[in-house]
Amino acid sequence: DLDWWHARPDGSLVPESVDPAFVGEAHADPLRGFATVTNRLNDYSAFDPAIAEAILATQATRARHVARLVALCKTHGYDGIDLDWESLRAGDRASFTAFVQLLAARLHAAAKGLSIAVYDKTSDYPTGTEAGARAAEDYRALGAAVDEFKVLTFGQHGSFTGPGPLSVPAWMTRVLAYAESQVNPAKIYLGVPFYGFDWGQGTPRYLLWTDAQALLATY
Repeated sequence: DLDWWHARPDGSLVPESVDPAFVGEAHADPLRGFATVTNRLNDYSAFDPAIAEAILATQATRARHVARLVALCKTHGYDGIDLDWESLRAGDRASFTAFVQLLAARLHAAAKGLSIAVYDKTSDYPTGTEAGARAAEDYRALGAAVDEFKVLTFGQHGSFTGPGPLSVPAWMTRVLAYAESQVNPAKIYLGVPFYGFDWGQGTPRYLLWTDAQALLATY
């Protein structure tokens, strides 16, 4: 994934970071370069289900956004789209599936690829906090449509739970076992965290490696 773009409710796309030279370097290696597209206002804001719902609302709005994503690949020389839509609502399941299927078909017709980032889960309709976003993702249907199926295995604990690890190996194994029961294992990629949480101030605060080192030096 080389560049980042953010979808807007009207289906337009706003760049976060675009580096044409980097795309050229990737192709020279040769590597495939995908553009990551999110349902966020920017790289520092939360994922917004309202952005996704506006795009998914009708067949026409879905088709309009798909056309823009295909055009984005052609204009900037991307080899495909990496769709990172999060915090969807359970009611978006059917329209989100239809959108991904259409996007995959249009990208494949243009000789482009599609990868998708999905939440970790161990059943189709999980219960508890964050269940809606996970229920919105039909692993079997999405996995059949896309080329790469990236399971984000860092949701075991977070702001929606009490303190705990982001992902222990036994839990990750259960997540992958469910994914492999629904999707061709050759398509599955494991998404792992390169961050941690500071649990000491109530709501957990994201920490990068340098942040952790600063805490160690201070305390």
